[in-house]
Amino acid sequence: MRVMRPLVAAFALLLPTVVFASVPTLAVTYFDNNSSEARYDPLGHGLADMLITDLSGLEQLQVVERGRLAEVLKELELQSSSFVDPSTAVEVGKGLGAQYVLTGAFAAVDPSMRIDARIVNVATGEVVQADQVTGQADEFFLLEKELATQIVNRLGVSMSARESARMGRIATENFDAFVAYSNGLAALDRGSLDEARDALNAALEADDRFALASSALEDLEERLKQYEGQQRAAISAYATDILKKLDAAESSGDFASLDPVTLELQVRLVGVKASADILVVTGKLLDLGLPEDQKMGGPQGLVGVNEWALSSYVTAAAALGHRGDVLTYGEAFLKRYPGSAAYGPFVKSAVDLVITTTREEKAGAKQIPAIRADALAFPLQMGCAAHRDPAKKLKACTDWVALLDESGDLLEPNEDAETRWAQAGKHAGDIAAIEAALAHAKARDRYAAAVEDVSEILGDAKESAAKADAAVAELASASTADDFYNAGFRLMYAARYDEARDAVERGLKRHPTSNDLYGLGVNLGLYLFDLGYAEQMLTRWEAAEAQGAAVDASLRRSVRELPGEIEQAEQLLGMGLFKLASGLAIAKQYEAAGDAYMAMYEAGQDPEGSLSAAGGHFWKGYLPDRARIAYQTLLDEFPNGAYAGLARQMLESLP
Repeated sequence: MRVMRPLVAAFALLLPTVVFASVPTLAVTYFDNNSSEARYDPLGHGLADMLITDLSGLEQLQVVERGRLAEVLKELELQSSSFVDPSTAVEVGKGLGAQYVLTGAFAAVDPSMRIDARIVNVATGEVVQADQVTGQADEFFLLEKELATQIVNRLGVSMSARESARMGRIATENFDAFVAYSNGLAALDRGSLDEARDALNAALEADDRFALASSALEDLEERLKQYEGQQRAAISAYATDILKKLDAAESSGDFASLDPVTLELQVRLVGVKASADILVVTGKLLDLGLPEDQKMGGPQGLVGVNEWALSSYVTAAAALGHRGDVLTYGEAFLKRYPGSAAYGPFVKSAVDLVITTTREEKAGAKQIPAIRADALAFPLQMGCAAHRDPAKKLKACTDWVALLDESGDLLEPNEDAETRWAQAGKHAGDIAAIEAALAHAKARDRYAAAVEDVSEILGDAKESAAKADAAVAELASASTADDFYNAGFRLMYAARYDEARDAVERGLKRHPTSNDLYGLGVNLGLYLFDLGYAEQMLTRWEAAEAQGAAVDASLRRSVRELPGEIEQAEQLLGMGLFKLASGLAIAKQYEAAGDAYMAMYEAGQDPEGSLSAAGGHFWKGYLPDRARIAYQTLLDEFPNGAYAGLARQMLESLP
């Protein structure tokens, strides 16, 4: 294992320093979390923000604002994409009008931190620069500065002494403050403003001199004020009229004038659809601080105004997905009105459901690294088994084994992995790969069954290679159809597919009606999932029937069935997203599961079912707005589908 030395940069420069004719425009995406620790996901937001802040101060470099990045990601629906993927970087860069995109990932965090960064040319999609920095997590602020300096140097951007000094200023040296700040930025990007405020306050509690957190909090407070105004603007005309009456009563101090108003509220403001109205109106009622003995409708009323308002606020907050408000105001209600028969059971039920859901999510969160590792491993494992393209099959197997090695305790060891790897090596005609699989099996357990299995595959591959060499020599004097067939078969078995095809063609030139040679050609196409070649050989074989050839009916049927086999294999290769979505759902990670099902929909994997599942999980996770989007999309795209009735029902019940 390579030892990470603190603050020593390991450059992986792919091309010489980039030279620009004019000031380049650079976009910085969020950094991917490759550490297998889901709790560190938000650090990608914080790291990107610090780099944007540092690089934005340079006259010779134009940097896209972070807020614009969040907007474009939503427009392009790339919030859950892997940003280190060059194709994603290109799409983001085009959306932002940037010439270059800085993207990257951190592969470790605690105690050592490694950050990889690359710059992608938006016009060509090429990676024009790659850098890496490593060091201790508690010196992350120095790592970020080092990375920023490397980026500037690689871009050939000159800095004045003042710019250099400004870029060298440390935002915070407190890692906990940085984590909290990153959580706040991630919450902002999700639109969770209350959660963002809590996280930014936590960052300032950890480091009260953290200027970036302070500035972000001030901006957020202003946004919250605007949001509150927008909330009022979004409510119904009826609720607006009620608020005016409440404001008038507050100004005059004549709360008795509210008696008919409160009586009417019980009739008019009911149901989930009125949740937004209820939240605003009851919030205003609670702010008035009315006497506890003031009843709905006046002295003859049965329920206190405050009791009704507080309980209604809790149930409306639950419908709108405001978990924090449900817990805060629900606890206040149960303490203030412990004997409430009219509303107590409903409030307690709402509070208990939020507590249960939150506990389940926290308990399930521990499973996220294993779920993600399994989701990454599954398509590789399936590719190792299902791929017929030799290079792709071998890469899937080697990547699968590497992931098993790197996963620690996240993935169960697979006793069959080295054997599959060796088989893929044989399929690719790569004896070195088989030898590597054997060495890996011996290092794991020299007495494992895989050692014997891989040794047998290696011996067979070497023997096949020798026979293939002899076959090539024999082809020079081949004359009969059997000579060409035997040579082609040995070449195919040794994974020398191009040479096998050549042997078939040479044989057919001399023996144009040989059923064996046509059959070998068709089998080559079937074996490699090369539908075009298999169909071509079958067509030629059928044409040769006029001269006496006879097509094998079973091979004709196999060629017709090949598209279905290819489709099944491709479906297996695309099961990673389903594994992720279903695993997160089982772990009760409702928002993350909803995101994964939406990703399945976007990838065209059971789009109707995926949208329905996404809507259901968003609803369970107290995200009604996102549930509405999923169900409305389902209804728009599949108005007569199997889930259309459910979508209509859910849209009617959502606030």
